[in-house]
Amino acid sequence: MKFSVLPAQLLKPKKYCPNPVVRYGIPSYANAKENPKVVDTLAYHQWWEEQIYYIHNGYTTGGITIPGRYYKFVNFDPAQTAKGVGPMELHDYQLDFALWVEHLKSAGVRKNAYVPKARRKAMSVMTAGMVVDYGWRFGTNYHAAVVAGLDEYSQDFIDKWKYINMHMPRELRVKTLLENKDEIVAGWKEQTEEGWISAGSQNTIYIRTVNNNPNVLKGKFLNDIVYEESGENELLLETIAASEDCLRVGNVQYGTSFIYGTGGNMSVGSKGFKEIHLKLGVYNAEQFYIPAYVFFEPAYAGAVNEFGEVVEDIPNLQDMKPYERVGWSDFERAKELIEIKKKELLAEGDMEKYIKFCQNNPINIDEIFRRSSANNFDMLKLNDQLYKIDTGAKKYNRFHLGYKKNDQTGETITPLEVVITPANKEHPEHECVYILNDGHPIKGYKYLDCAGVDSYDQNQAKASKSLGSMVVFRRQHTIPGYPAWLPVALIRNRPKYKEQFYDLCIKLAIYYDLQESVLVDIGAGMVIKHFIDSGNSKYLSRRPKKFESPNTQQTHDYGVSLNAYSKPKMVAALQTLFDFHVEKIWFEHILSEALNYDEFEIGSDNDSVDALGIALMKAIDMDSLPMDEEQLLAKNPYQYPEWEENSEGDIVDKTSIELIDELPLGKEEDYVSRMHRRMSAESSNSEDGDPFDD
Repeated sequence: MKFSVLPAQLLKPKKYCPNPVVRYGIPSYANAKENPKVVDTLAYHQWWEEQIYYIHNGYTTGGITIPGRYYKFVNFDPAQTAKGVGPMELHDYQLDFALWVEHLKSAGVRKNAYVPKARRKAMSVMTAGMVVDYGWRFGTNYHAAVVAGLDEYSQDFIDKWKYINMHMPRELRVKTLLENKDEIVAGWKEQTEEGWISAGSQNTIYIRTVNNNPNVLKGKFLNDIVYEESGENELLLETIAASEDCLRVGNVQYGTSFIYGTGGNMSVGSKGFKEIHLKLGVYNAEQFYIPAYVFFEPAYAGAVNEFGEVVEDIPNLQDMKPYERVGWSDFERAKELIEIKKKELLAEGDMEKYIKFCQNNPINIDEIFRRSSANNFDMLKLNDQLYKIDTGAKKYNRFHLGYKKNDQTGETITPLEVVITPANKEHPEHECVYILNDGHPIKGYKYLDCAGVDSYDQNQAKASKSLGSMVVFRRQHTIPGYPAWLPVALIRNRPKYKEQFYDLCIKLAIYYDLQESVLVDIGAGMVIKHFIDSGNSKYLSRRPKKFESPNTQQTHDYGVSLNAYSKPKMVAALQTLFDFHVEKIWFEHILSEALNYDEFEIGSDNDSVDALGIALMKAIDMDSLPMDEEQLLAKNPYQYPEWEENSEGDIVDKTSIELIDELPLGKEEDYVSRMHRRMSAESSNSEDGDPFDD
């Protein structure tokens, strides 16, 4: 578990008590609510002045100093949960957050906060209390804004703030000069000789919904901007760009953006949210990731039910003293409980609930971005297969590919040969591939495998989030003991130099002997030139004619153009693969990207799915049958024909085999060639079932 400030949960000393007001209560001599007569006493004023001092300057307990915003939060901000209303429970990630906010706002840092999180981690309440309310109530000339793509999200945040404000002790209350749906101003009206004037701090909270206007904050100076449920804000990046000057004076950033996104609330805005995730430096942001296993009830110290009974389930923390583990979560037990719940939902057969639970309770950060509305792929099947991979043994391994060298001279042997070895930590990613355990090349077979490449034409660049990807796809066959019609090898990386990616693709093509079978998207076609210039053009595939419009004006020799005609056909082929063969896909990278895939998105980071789709296009387009060259030579392919009369009275070559549907599928004909022989191009998109199911 890694946070931006504390590297791990903090071991507490016996005297640690960050919430003395909650634990011991307000003393009678300072409790004006129960005893109004104490208001004018010295003790009353001294006690409350001391509290305000802690809120401004921090508080030291058991040798640990906590920020003032955290002291306020755990002592004076009430919590409203399904278990009722009461003081905030103590969790280390809340302290982490408070320390992190202080860090972000420090003079030498001044950065924005990026927070991908699981659901129900109280982040809105924490931000409302420790950031917005803290500044509005105790700051000077403080201005904050709450921004969302939907009105319900911005108003929900303000409702949480209003609840804190409503239950604040009278000694810490602030009057409001103005309060409506769009703006809350601290202060009051005061009569003077010149008439009524606005008095008080004038601290302000703006509430804005983006709708179709990213300029909702233009012209304001702001200390904090809270972007609520950023995964639902389609104009997130545009709004952030339009609001940057609100946080700056000249070229110096003084304010802070808080950009939140919740697993399960990722839709139209998730692209922008993930863009920030991939480019934290561009957006001057640091990350604070909150996974599901943090503060997952009841797997944390001190967990109680609605009746106040302790129900903590923390078997991995039992070797610690109770005071030492205050604020701790039992991460491993929480993960176990999450997996148990997943299995229960799967056993019930309610995949909708299962998927929603997975989205709301992500274990790793990639799951934060999982969504299911970008395409027509079967999300239930994809998630089900992904779960099998997550909970079972991995069926592929990482391998290093290198060119064979002369033992005496150390020079690369020509023609090029590839040496494959299991990869270790020392092997750089740009020299490694993922290969299915039973997906290595089958000796002697030609045209058994093909490949698709989704490449790029620039070296590593901040302007691009795309990876390079190559997928080797195994065609249909009848070789005993080997699976068919599935991806068997994957490259997915973006090394410093594009030529390193191109070279790895060549190595994989050599390893699988993919002659005339590597199909490349010409949208980023410099990899084609690299194949040609390095003397490896024999591996490149020519244009797949079955995916070209009858009126095409294409003239390029190699590669495929993913255009308005060909790409929908590619996506349809992917849909068929996921519908009928998803259980054969063991690369979780492909499945995760398929859940986020948008066929209309340009420059997406779902490159492995595009590479798989291109490989499928090649597999469908191929007329050459998988061929065992050794057996072919054993049959003497150069012998003269021998003529005889068949049962129909026709003269035929008895050394050849007729391709008829009654014959079993085998090396003479595979599923794909039979389909294209039997069906016309116009009727090949069957809606009744899998066209590869004979």
